Amino acid sequence: MPAAINRRRFNAAALSVPATLALPSWAQSTATSDRVALVVGNSDYSNAALPNAKSDAASISTVLREMGFDVVFAQDANRMQMRTAFEELGKKLAGRNATALFYFAGHGLQVDWRNFLMPVDAAPTVAANVAAWHKAKDATDAEPLIEFLRAYPSGRFTEFAQFRLDQISKPVVAQPGKGEVAPPSPGSMRYRVGDHFVCEQVDSWERAPTRYDWLVTKADEQTAEAANGQVIYTQPGAILRSRFGVFEPGSLVAPADISLGKCWKSAFRQTRLRPPIVEDVKHDFRAAAKESITVPAGKFDCFRVEGIGRAQGAGPTSTWTNSLEITFWIDVVSMISIQRKLVHRTSGGRRSDSSLILQSVKWAPR
Repeated sequence: MPAAINRRRFNAAALSVPATLALPSWAQSTATSDRVALVVGNSDYSNAALPNAKSDAASISTVLREMGFDVVFAQDANRMQMRTAFEELGKKLAGRNATALFYFAGHGLQVDWRNFLMPVDAAPTVAANVAAWHKAKDATDAEPLIEFLRAYPSGRFTEFAQFRLDQISKPVVAQPGKGEVAPPSPGSMRYRVGDHFVCEQVDSWERAPTRYDWLVTKADEQTAEAANGQVIYTQPGAILRSRFGVFEPGSLVAPADISLGKCWKSAFRQTRLRPPIVEDVKHDFRAAAKESITVPAGKFDCFRVEGIGRAQGAGPTSTWTNSLEITFWIDVVSMISIQRKLVHRTSGGRRSDSSLILQSVKWAPR
């Protein structure tokens, strides 16, 4: 398994694997000589240290030895050391009818629904997903985009690739049923020059609401700019830039082909210059319901989109991991966000809330 970590390049953020001292019931019975364990505790990651992993693994190792286990123990193991530890475990098990226990404390990754363990010298990179997308995104025919979607059916660029494919292939769109309103046709521009949005945001950490006035002054088939270039959207509906920084490849709120029950992922890196902050964010979204809501801008029929996620960040003096709960109300006609509610929870249990509500909207001629 460690060899696979070194060979592959991943489009994923490191996930903390919590250590536990709980042992299965069979491991708590009378000790025998036919018990072998491999215990690995990796703390010293260059960009995301886990201070407790090494000490937890050491405690587990001590307990297992007291119970009669023949323990292979590795701390802050690099790729080669992890591989050697697995090989040593295999040698101890060879030719024996032994019970084996494996314990790992450290970072892990999930890619294409497969789980991987990270040695301390792992250097995950998104270079291979990113390179494939940059090769496919400017395609003028469908084949490169189809091949990209086959290779990365659930990656961070999937919705963008599907949008570009829709622009090229112009699929036939089913007409809405009686009393229903159809969203924009796949591949159509969501924002046009002259569109004007006014929103108000309320945060638990701010004393007064913040008002945003966004007039779209530039738009093409790929992107749209508002607020004199301070805000940039992609036409598929992702945010590339806002007052909170730059988002790469974009924070996707609502894909063009949204429908009740649809699920999608959004993964991006947020970079802010002042203060210098980098945050890796992952969301899992689901269009949970259709409902009507009334805000100062009017009454809208919306998809209620629910999401859960995690943000891992680093600033000048600290690092953090926050859990995220987010709800959007997306207008079924324009596919813009009418209202948003966001809850941050820190690893220490501290909670902060924010909400964004559309105050007014004026559309340029379609």
